[in-house]
Amino acid sequence: YRYGANIGYYGLSYAMTMVVTSEIFLPVFYRLAITSTYEYLELRFSRATRLLGTVLFIAQTILYTGVVIYTPALALNQVTGMDLWGAVISTGVVCTFYCTMGGLRAVVWTDVFQLGVMVAGFLSVIIRSVVVQGGIL
Repeated sequence: YRYGANIGYYGLSYAMTMVVTSEIFLPVFYRLAITSTYEYLELRFSRATRLLGTVLFIAQTILYTGVVIYTPALALNQVTGMDLWGAVISTGVVCTFYCTMGGLRAVVWTDVFQLGVMVAGFLSVIIRSVVVQGGIL
């Protein structure tokens, strides 16, 4: 409710990013016959630049993964009273085991199911709000 316009701007910038990427960057990568941004960094600048980009990406991924594992563990801790570090470790183990055993196909189908649950939740809140309000107008 409070940040609806910001979410709209986010969606607009995401769409513009996809258009720019597909129309400007991908043709360059295709012509150069490269498969990653890091290869382009090496061709354009140097091997040191490619390694720096790789190290920065790995650092970002490690920090992001920490947040992604900590957040559901914190929610699990608040709801069940489970020890926070136990929740962090169990969340990491379950996610690692699930992704390893199920592979990419299982992860994709889980994401599809999760999207369906989220859309159903959004629609139920919107429909209930309209009913309680007495109509759209």
